[in-house]
Amino acid sequence: AKQVVRFGPLDTTPYDWTPRFDVANGPYIPLTVDVFPLKRNAFAKLKRVEEDGNRSSKNTVLAPNGVGPLGGKRLGIISTALPALCLLENLEEAEVPIDLLKLGITYPLARGKISEFLKNHDEVLLVEELDRIFELEIKTLAYDSGTPCRILARGDDEDMMGEFDPIKTWSLLSKAWPDHFPDRKAQRSVAEVSPRLPQMCPGCGHRIAFHSVKNALEKEAITVGDIGCHTMGYMIPYQMGQLLLSMGHSLGSGAGFAIGNETRKVVTFLGDSTLFHAGFPGIVNAIVNNHNITLVLLDNGTTAMTGHQPRAGSGEIGDKISFEELFKTLGVKFYRETDAYNGAKVVEYVKEAQQFKGFAVVNAKHPCMLLFSRKRRKTMPDAVFPRVGVDQATCDRSMVCLREFGCPSFVHNEDGSITVHEDLCIGDGSCVQTCPVNALAIQKPGGAK
Repeated sequence: AKQVVRFGPLDTTPYDWTPRFDVANGPYIPLTVDVFPLKRNAFAKLKRVEEDGNRSSKNTVLAPNGVGPLGGKRLGIISTALPALCLLENLEEAEVPIDLLKLGITYPLARGKISEFLKNHDEVLLVEELDRIFELEIKTLAYDSGTPCRILARGDDEDMMGEFDPIKTWSLLSKAWPDHFPDRKAQRSVAEVSPRLPQMCPGCGHRIAFHSVKNALEKEAITVGDIGCHTMGYMIPYQMGQLLLSMGHSLGSGAGFAIGNETRKVVTFLGDSTLFHAGFPGIVNAIVNNHNITLVLLDNGTTAMTGHQPRAGSGEIGDKISFEELFKTLGVKFYRETDAYNGAKVVEYVKEAQQFKGFAVVNAKHPCMLLFSRKRRKTMPDAVFPRVGVDQATCDRSMVCLREFGCPSFVHNEDGSITVHEDLCIGDGSCVQTCPVNALAIQKPGGAK
């Protein structure tokens, strides 16, 4: 879908930060006799918002081809957001007089405007992404009001998967009204694209950390992931962190795996920013109950996954917080810290932690290399940096760099040789230690080692 975006002037009016909290406008605590007055007040507020929605231009009817009967029936669509824009493209292409009620406010629903739209149509198609939310509400509304309009919606489970685009919405229209939207094959690109998994960035400290931790663990070990860039560790070649439920869950889930478990080691992964966002309850629980868990803290010094927002304790906002001091103050008796690029140390510490009876922490830290590379380009835009090279005479093509370390900078050529993509490699050298025959080396600009 596409839409013209027009930017208006930026409002530079200073915000008035005067505190306006007043207990006279309460109560604000839903206990005892105050519960139901607060509930009634909430319902009244929702009713006022709904009435505003009935009048709001955010809920509007669009008819790119006008309105009129098709086969003796007045047809309409109710949708919202991106699916509505995709449907508008479909209507413009088909040139059929079907109108669309585009909902800009989906909670509470503008029941009055929706009821009026249903009464003016013989058939209405409801289109929304993912779960059936407003579909069920609108069907209930139609049933309760006795509206004779026939309501159509997604039928197959596959129709509830993924984001919508004009191809997918055309398919929904074709299922509903095949006479007006003939079925057609999906017109997607047929160009062959090499299959590939999502990847951590070249030079990411998590990659060498996962590679090292995997080498340190027994095959039967249970590994629990969390939210962050390191979530991708569950994929090949690392297959580390094989359970993900929610942000900060890893220690709580790990504790569950550890209780009564005398045969399989439990390792949990947690990012440094997630630790401050949602990790403390699980950490404190593991400390208080001395659960037999190893926590591998993947510390890259920022909130990398969502755009490098400063994390607590990094020193960008407020004072720095030492993880070593923090964990020891909380009562952690086993704490080890090393640069994630020191793979041998990561292996040593994780093996040592596995022998420790109780809660153990290994901090595999390394700055986010995407952030580092961006800063480096800004401060030294004309500089030429080293790259990793492959000594073809030494390389035995065992593919450890590809199949076990998995940096996307490595290229497997048709003749079987391994080379390094110069546009992807950042010259960090974390891969060098993983080659069993020492065929990798950092090369200075010009090819010299």
